[in-house]
Amino acid sequence: AVSRQVGDAISKGARAIVGGTIDTTQVGAYCPATLLVDVTPDMRVWTEEVFAPVLPVMPFESYDDAIRLANDTDYGLGSHIYTTSAARAADLSSKLDVGMVSINGAIYTRPFNPFGGVKRSGYGREHGVWGYHELTMPKVVASTGTI
Repeated sequence: AVSRQVGDAISKGARAIVGGTIDTTQVGAYCPATLLVDVTPDMRVWTEEVFAPVLPVMPFESYDDAIRLANDTDYGLGSHIYTTSAARAADLSSKLDVGMVSINGAIYTRPFNPFGGVKRSGYGREHGVWGYHELTMPKVVASTGTI
């Protein structure tokens, strides 16, 4: 699937700055780190989830345009923000329609943190208290005390 996503992007005008060719002679699932530029919204690497080290880069006109592009997807598992501004990180993380946000490389996949996305990237949460509640069904039993 990844080779078709990358191939689709390249056939539509994207350029691979790094990687771009998947060696099918490798045993198992192997995809080299790939950086794609000149990506457009009609490319599969932009419209589908890519579970490989493939980074599609798309230019934007403004801060609001970047948020619009980031949220213009059917998926929303996680995102990464790199900034020197705590205010910008807080504002952007609240506006991204995703289940998890990493700021400046922080690791959000910890056993006690809820893991999961929004939209077509998942329902509910795993791990921590939230994961426990996803996997249990509470029951209320009431009695007058006189049985």
